[in-house]
Amino acid sequence: MFISYRHTEPDQSLAKELANAIGKQHQVFIDTQIPLGKEWGATIEEHLTGADFLVALVSKEAAESPMVVAEIEQAHFLNVHHKRPGIIPIRLMFDGHLRYPLSAYLNRFQQGVWNGPQDTPRVTALVLTALQERAPTPQPADQRRPGRWAGPVRGLGQRSRAVRPPGQSADPRRTGPLRRQLAGA
Repeated sequence: MFISYRHTEPDQSLAKELANAIGKQHQVFIDTQIPLGKEWGATIEEHLTGADFLVALVSKEAAESPMVVAEIEQAHFLNVHHKRPGIIPIRLMFDGHLRYPLSAYLNRFQQGVWNGPQDTPRVTALVLTALQERAPTPQPADQRRPGRWAGPVRGLGQRSRAVRPPGQSADPRRTGPLRRQLAGA
Protein backbone atom coordinates (compact mmCIF):
# COMPACT_ATOMS: atom_id res chain seq x y z
CA MET A 1 0.00 0.00 0.00
CA PHE A 2 1.27 3.47 -0.91
CA ILE A 3 0.22 6.55 1.10
CA SER A 4 0.07 9.83 -0.83
CA TYR A 5 -0.17 12.99 1.28
CA ARG A 6 1.05 16.56 1.62
CA HIS A 7 3.76 17.38 4.15
CA THR A 8 1.50 19.68 6.19
CA GLU A 9 -0.63 19.12 9.26
CA PRO A 10 -2.87 17.26 9.80
CA ASP A 11 -1.99 15.27 6.64
CA GLN A 12 1.42 14.03 7.74
CA SER A 13 0.28 13.03 11.24
CA LEU A 14 -2.59 10.99 9.83
CA ALA A 15 -0.28 9.45 7.19
CA LYS A 16 2.12 8.29 9.91
CA GLU A 17 -0.70 6.93 12.09
CA LEU A 18 -2.20 5.02 9.14
CA ALA A 19 1.23 3.67 8.15
CA ASN A 20 1.86 2.44 11.71
CA ALA A 21 -1.59 0.89 12.19
CA ILE A 22 -1.95 -0.68 8.73
CA GLY A 23 1.72 -1.68 8.64
CA LYS A 24 0.97 -4.27 11.33
CA GLN A 25 -1.05 -6.28 8.78
CA HIS A 26 0.09 -5.03 5.37
CA GLN A 27 3.23 -3.77 3.67
CA VAL A 28 3.03 0.04 3.61
CA PHE A 29 5.18 2.60 1.81
CA ILE A 30 5.34 6.17 3.05
CA ASP A 31 7.98 8.59 1.77
CA THR A 32 9.58 8.98 5.19
CA GLN A 33 11.02 5.48 4.60
CA ILE A 34 13.29 6.72 1.79
CA PRO A 35 16.93 6.48 2.98
CA LEU A 36 19.18 9.54 2.85
CA GLY A 37 21.01 9.87 -0.44
CA LYS A 38 18.51 7.72 -2.37
CA GLU A 39 16.89 9.28 -5.45
CA TRP A 40 13.41 9.98 -4.10
CA GLY A 41 11.58 10.34 -7.45
CA ALA A 42 12.67 6.92 -8.69
CA THR A 43 11.95 5.36 -5.29
CA ILE A 44 8.44 6.82 -5.17
CA GLU A 45 7.71 5.67 -8.72
CA GLU A 46 9.03 2.16 -7.98
CA HIS A 47 6.84 1.79 -4.88
CA LEU A 48 3.78 3.31 -6.54
CA THR A 49 4.13 1.03 -9.56
CA GLY A 50 4.45 -2.00 -7.27
CA ALA A 51 1.62 -1.06 -4.90
CA ASP A 52 -1.68 -2.92 -4.78
CA PHE A 53 -3.39 0.13 -3.24
CA LEU A 54 -2.93 3.89 -3.03
CA VAL A 55 -4.43 5.72 -0.07
CA ALA A 56 -4.74 9.37 -1.12
CA LEU A 57 -5.08 11.77 1.81
CA VAL A 58 -6.80 14.73 0.16
CA SER A 59 -6.82 17.97 2.12
CA LYS A 60 -7.25 21.39 0.49
CA GLU A 61 -3.45 21.74 0.49
CA ALA A 62 -2.89 18.23 -0.91
CA ALA A 63 -5.33 18.91 -3.74
CA GLU A 64 -3.10 21.82 -4.79
CA SER A 65 0.19 19.89 -4.44
CA PRO A 66 1.79 19.02 -7.81
CA MET A 67 3.50 15.97 -6.27
CA VAL A 68 0.31 14.56 -4.72
CA VAL A 69 -1.58 15.15 -7.97
CA ALA A 70 1.25 13.43 -9.94
CA GLU A 71 1.15 10.40 -7.62
CA ILE A 72 -2.64 10.13 -7.96
CA GLU A 73 -2.37 10.60 -11.74
CA GLN A 74 0.14 7.74 -11.97
CA ALA A 75 -2.05 5.52 -9.76
CA HIS A 76 -5.06 6.37 -11.95
CA PHE A 77 -3.16 5.43 -15.11
CA LEU A 78 -2.02 2.12 -13.59
CA ASN A 79 -5.52 1.41 -12.25
CA VAL A 80 -7.18 2.01 -15.61
CA HIS A 81 -4.70 -0.09 -17.57
CA HIS A 82 -3.64 -2.75 -15.06
CA LYS A 83 -6.51 -2.76 -12.53
CA ARG A 84 -4.10 -1.85 -9.72
CA PRO A 85 -3.40 -0.07 -7.52
CA GLY A 86 -6.86 0.24 -6.06
CA ILE A 87 -7.41 3.89 -5.15
CA ILE A 88 -8.79 4.80 -1.72
CA PRO A 89 -9.39 8.57 -1.38
CA ILE A 90 -9.75 10.02 2.11
CA ARG A 91 -10.93 13.66 2.34
CA LEU A 92 -9.25 15.53 5.21
CA MET A 93 -11.46 18.32 6.54
CA PHE A 94 -12.16 19.25 2.92
CA ASP A 95 -15.46 18.78 1.16
CA GLY A 96 -14.81 21.36 -1.53
CA HIS A 97 -14.76 20.80 -5.26
CA LEU A 98 -11.68 19.04 -6.63
CA ARG A 99 -10.20 20.78 -9.65
CA TYR A 100 -9.65 18.92 -12.88
CA PRO A 101 -7.78 16.59 -13.44
CA LEU A 102 -7.83 15.48 -9.79
CA SER A 103 -11.63 15.31 -9.86
CA ALA A 104 -11.49 12.92 -12.84
CA TYR A 105 -9.03 10.66 -11.03
CA LEU A 106 -10.82 10.49 -7.66
CA ASN A 107 -14.54 11.20 -8.07
CA ARG A 108 -15.23 7.74 -9.52
CA PHE A 109 -14.30 6.14 -6.18
CA GLN A 110 -16.19 6.04 -2.88
CA GLN A 111 -14.34 8.45 -0.59
CA GLY A 112 -13.75 8.38 3.15
CA VAL A 113 -13.98 11.48 5.33
CA TRP A 114 -11.66 12.49 8.17
CA ASN A 115 -12.66 15.57 10.17
CA GLY A 116 -10.20 15.30 13.02
CA PRO A 117 -8.21 12.93 15.25
CA GLN A 118 -11.44 11.43 16.60
CA ASP A 119 -11.99 9.93 13.12
CA THR A 120 -8.59 8.20 12.88
CA PRO A 121 -9.70 4.81 14.31
CA ARG A 122 -12.78 4.76 12.06
CA VAL A 123 -10.81 5.72 8.93
CA THR A 124 -8.11 3.15 9.76
CA ALA A 125 -10.78 0.45 10.07
CA LEU A 126 -12.38 1.52 6.77
CA VAL A 127 -9.03 1.37 4.96
CA LEU A 128 -8.26 -2.07 6.43
CA THR A 129 -11.68 -3.31 5.32
CA ALA A 130 -11.13 -1.92 1.81
CA LEU A 131 -7.73 -3.63 1.62
CA GLN A 132 -9.22 -6.97 2.65
CA GLU A 133 -12.26 -6.74 0.35
CA ARG A 134 -10.25 -5.81 -2.73
CA ALA A 135 -7.38 -8.22 -2.17
CA PRO A 136 -5.94 -8.86 -5.63
CA THR A 137 -6.25 -12.39 -6.99
CA PRO A 138 -3.26 -13.17 -9.17
CA GLN A 139 -4.12 -14.90 -12.44
CA PRO A 140 -1.78 -16.68 -14.83
CA ALA A 141 -1.35 -14.76 -18.08
CA ASP A 142 -3.37 -17.33 -20.07
CA GLN A 143 -6.42 -16.75 -17.83
CA ARG A 144 -6.57 -12.99 -18.23
CA ARG A 145 -9.36 -11.47 -20.27
CA PRO A 146 -8.61 -11.10 -23.99
CA GLY A 147 -8.14 -7.54 -25.15
CA ARG A 148 -6.65 -6.40 -21.84
CA TRP A 149 -4.14 -3.62 -22.35
CA ALA A 150 -0.57 -4.71 -21.63
CA GLY A 151 1.50 -1.69 -22.64
CA PRO A 152 4.42 -0.12 -20.81
CA VAL A 153 4.03 1.79 -17.56
CA ARG A 154 4.80 5.47 -17.91
CA GLY A 155 6.77 7.51 -15.39
CA LEU A 156 5.45 10.37 -13.27
CA GLY A 157 4.55 13.26 -15.51
CA GLN A 158 5.31 11.30 -18.70
CA ARG A 159 2.71 10.86 -21.43
CA SER A 160 2.38 7.62 -23.36
CA ARG A 161 0.25 6.39 -26.20
CA ALA A 162 -1.67 3.22 -25.45
CA VAL A 163 -1.46 0.47 -28.04
CA ARG A 164 -4.18 -2.11 -27.72
CA PRO A 165 -3.73 -5.75 -28.75
CA PRO A 166 -5.77 -7.05 -31.70
CA GLY A 167 -9.41 -7.86 -31.00
CA GLN A 168 -11.06 -11.28 -30.83
CA SER A 169 -11.50 -11.39 -34.60
CA ALA A 170 -7.72 -11.83 -34.92
CA ASP A 171 -7.64 -14.74 -32.45
CA PRO A 172 -6.60 -17.83 -34.48
CA ARG A 173 -8.70 -20.06 -32.20
CA ARG A 174 -11.76 -18.15 -33.41
CA THR A 175 -10.88 -17.63 -37.09
CA GLY A 176 -9.82 -21.27 -37.83
CA PRO A 177 -13.33 -22.79 -37.60
CA LEU A 178 -14.77 -19.89 -39.60
CA ARG A 179 -12.18 -20.38 -42.38
CA ARG A 180 -12.90 -24.11 -42.47
CA GLN A 181 -16.64 -23.40 -42.60
CA LEU A 182 -16.22 -20.90 -45.45
CA ALA A 183 -13.90 -23.25 -47.35
CA GLY A 184 -16.47 -26.08 -47.10
CA ALA A 185 -19.33 -23.89 -48.32
